[in-house]
Amino acid sequence: MRNIEALMAFLPEEVLLALFQGRPPAGPPRVVDLTHEIPSPARARPAAREAPPAKKRKRSNGKAPAASPSPLVRSDGKAVRFDPVHMASADCTQVCMDNAVAMEQYKQNAFCSICLDEFTELASTSCGHLFCAPCVSNAVAVNGKCPLCQATPVQIHLLHM
Repeated sequence: MRNIEALMAFLPEEVLLALFQGRPPAGPPRVVDLTHEIPSPARARPAAREAPPAKKRKRSNGKAPAASPSPLVRSDGKAVRFDPVHMASADCTQVCMDNAVAMEQYKQNAFCSICLDEFTELASTSCGHLFCAPCVSNAVAVNGKCPLCQATPVQIHLLHM
């Protein structure tokens, strides 16, 4: 116990050096004030002037960024979001029905998940999944469930576009 009290009088760096080198710290014992806080450069600024942390940037591998497709423009001049990656993602659950240009692009790039072909007659299930009307009718007649999420009961709604 006496050795611990003697070591506590030294600076932590000296104690660590002594532990690794197998000898006690040299010099007179010093008292360490554990309540004293040393200001770090990150906390030296006043709290009111602190800016939010900067966003991390992706590192470039030297290649030019892929050119994004030119935005589609409606007849009234508003830009239309057409992003095939977004349209294929699970996050995309609603198609902009009031935009004929985007709808045509969607029809050209969307496929029925049952027959893996372009939609012939667009139909929706009560859970919101889109299929060809003949495909989903046959699938629901056989299984009584939505072909994608297995939800029951399933109602089929034809979508007229």
